[in-house]
Parts: sequence; C-alpha cells; structure tokens
Amino acid sequence: MRQALRKRWVHIIVLEGISECLGYKAETECEELQARVETLNNENHSLIDELQRLSEECGKLTAENDSIKDELTRFFGPEAVSKLDAHLQSRTNEGES
Repeated sequence: MRQALRKRWVHIIVLEGISECLGYKAETECEELQARVETLNNENHSLIDELQRLSEECGKLTAENDSIKDELTRFFGPEAVSKLDAHLQSRTNEGES
C-alpha cells in the first residue's frame, strides 16, 4: 500500500514538473511570439511610411512629366508628343518581354 502511494506521489510530482515545464515553455513561446509581432508591426509601419513617401514622389514626378509634355506640345505640337509617347511605350513593352 505504501509503495503504491509513493508511486502515485512520484507520478503526481512528475506531472506537476511537466506541467510547470510546459507552462514555462508556453510562456517563453508566447513572449517570443509577442516580440516577433512587435518586430513585424514595426516593419509594417516602416513599409507603410516608405510606400507613402514613394507615392508622393511618384505624384511629383507625374506632375513634372505632365508639365514637360505640355511644354513640348506648345513647342512642337501634339503630334510630336504623341509620337514620343508611342516610342516610349514601345521601349517599355520591349523591356517587359
């Protein structure tokens, strides 16, 4: 009877140790995941900022391009600008192939 109780207590102690170990492991994994989430959130915010900056730059370049086209149209006429657009488009298409 005593030996059976001792075995039972040993099993309980072992199970408690395993439970504590698993709890510690789960807590550690949770902390690691929280740190990873924070890192990814920071990267995400940086990428959003970069995308915003690039979008603004693209808008500025588009406006500058439109201004240059308007000036070219005044000097050389709309047909010259159309030919230039067609030429640039064909070069772009060649680069994509």
